[in-house]
Amino acid sequence: MSQSTILAPSPFKGMPQPGAALPKSLKLSTRLVLAMVLIGFLSAIIGGVFYQVQVNRTIQKIDARVTSQVVDDVIARLQNSRLSQVVINQTTAYLESRKNDVTLRPILDLALDTSVWIILAAALLVSGVAFIVGWLLTRRLIRRLELVRRASLRVAAGDFNISLPVDKFDEIGQVSYAFGLMSQALQRAEVKRRELLSDVAHELKTPLASIQGHVEALRDNLPRARANPDQIYQIVLEDVEDLNRMIGSLRTWLNSQGTVENMNLEPLSLKAELGDVIERFRSRADSANIHLDMRLDPQANRVKADRNALRQVVSNLVDNALRYTPAGGYVQVTGWLGEGERPGQGSPDRVTIAVRDTGIGIAREHWAHLFERFYRVDRSRTRDTGGTGLGLAIVRELVEAQGGRVWLNSQPGKGTIFFVTLPKA
Repeated sequence: MSQSTILAPSPFKGMPQPGAALPKSLKLSTRLVLAMVLIGFLSAIIGGVFYQVQVNRTIQKIDARVTSQVVDDVIARLQNSRLSQVVINQTTAYLESRKNDVTLRPILDLALDTSVWIILAAALLVSGVAFIVGWLLTRRLIRRLELVRRASLRVAAGDFNISLPVDKFDEIGQVSYAFGLMSQALQRAEVKRRELLSDVAHELKTPLASIQGHVEALRDNLPRARANPDQIYQIVLEDVEDLNRMIGSLRTWLNSQGTVENMNLEPLSLKAELGDVIERFRSRADSANIHLDMRLDPQANRVKADRNALRQVVSNLVDNALRYTPAGGYVQVTGWLGEGERPGQGSPDRVTIAVRDTGIGIAREHWAHLFERFYRVDRSRTRDTGGTGLGLAIVRELVEAQGGRVWLNSQPGKGTIFFVTLPKA
């Protein structure tokens, strides 16, 4: 198979493949400055043309009006002068006849030329200042964008430990802030991925080592293999079942991650949701001779949660309770208003769900680690219970993603209570 068929096409048409050299082009700052200069020159040219046209029209009007007014003023002064009447009449007649030939256009043109040069000099000065200010602002803008570009390349290379400075909370500052949040989320996801791989490798090692040892004993025909081969076959089969159970739990955990990423928080009826979960475990509880029931305060019937997440949380807790409760015991699911181990405690805007059992209980030294992935209390590491240590880790992630929290209280030999709080709808 050729390399071209292995590499996935770029998601953007015409873009180079990841890792390929980027094509050379003008820097964004250079293009912005050139665009500003071009727009300035075009604006000056267009403005100058309109200015010249308008000035010519104005000069024509001013020339005709001012010329007529000047001749009239001269005639009025002649009439009031001490010259002889004959001279006044002849001069007046001459001015009247040459009235249309008199013009002030040369004087106005000279004044116009002076004003044009003054306006041009001022425009050049303002354009120069605008160019310098624009260049400085553009350089600062591009410098901040360059930091984002370099950080993006580092993230693409797998380095998620990046933080960008946010000196101003403008558009670029908001982009830098969002980029930092994304980097932190990717870093947490990478840490979780590595921890998960490490945990999975550690958990798979034990049953695989057991299978390898017993198969080698059979292959080498060791005395213990010859003495009781059926026992070795049974042990290998149980180890394989452990592996299958662990892979199933991992698949469930990965599905719960999809639920966390696609939460749809909505008002839900606890009576309906918990009732469906209880009915799913009813036959299992009856066959194990365990009493299973539900008690719910009517005031605590509505919660704001994701339906799939809520059902999975309660299902995991009820499943654990049934697994570690002996025959003749009971498992009870209750709900009340408040946030505490008794009704009425804490905020009235929260609802507490409790799953109580009369099982073997859990020693206090295990409580802090009980919600960690693959953590199992020693007494639960039996083939009868079959726990993989992922159920409570899933519960904690789903509860926290819905804005709640989970904790427990337990007494060895007497039972355990798991508490879950969620926002009231």
